[in-house]
Amino acid sequence: MTSRQKRWLDQVGSVLESLNQGVIISDEDRRIIFANSMFLEMGKMSADDILGRSVMDLYPADEAGRLQEFIARRRTEGRAQYEFYIPQSDGGSLPVEVTSRLVHGVDGRAYGIITATDISDQKRIQAELSRTNALLLERQQQMEQELQLAERVQQSLAPKGLSWSGVSVEAHYQPASSIGGDYGLVIPGDGRLDVVVCDVSGHGISSALVANRIYSETMSQIERGADLGSMLRHLNHCCAI
Repeated sequence: MTSRQKRWLDQVGSVLESLNQGVIISDEDRRIIFANSMFLEMGKMSADDILGRSVMDLYPADEAGRLQEFIARRRTEGRAQYEFYIPQSDGGSLPVEVTSRLVHGVDGRAYGIITATDISDQKRIQAELSRTNALLLERQQQMEQELQLAERVQQSLAPKGLSWSGVSVEAHYQPASSIGGDYGLVIPGDGRLDVVVCDVSGHGISSALVANRIYSETMSQIERGADLGSMLRHLNHCCAI
């Protein structure tokens, strides 16, 4: 390295040392000629571990292809920005956002200035959000399955078609949502036909639960032979919310 190159590098390096980002400078042969203290800290390495080495030497062979693509983009566009990682001396890796620029020094040679910003907190939050979304999706699927079961149960409460003493009864039940607060009963009795239609205020799960309770109590009262007045008083008492 010439004295002129060294003065330029010292001047640039004094500025780069003040940054809270990791920075390295590589020459035309991709050898690292400068690394600020933040980069060394991020990689858990010393200057002796990195200076004079090729940037490619820092990464395993299976990452060489991706790194070559980034370097090629910088060469053609003069600048490249991407997410990658800094390999650490203890075998770990630090996710970073990299900005790579091609500049020319006082000697006219091309140098690469690579700036790395730590995004490990961002990646951790993204991972936590991903896990949370997966749990929410699982819970949603469970709720949908439960609603489908509740819908089948409620559909089973709809009156079945029947013919009785010359009277034909058919019924169709279609709730506003998957489940609702309506039901009907058509029960042939001894010389009579009991018809009950119930509409609980509202829609959804709460109304369906109330309707099912009323259905059970109504069936119980009919089986006991309760008259209409007694039945309504009982329902008003036991099913009041």
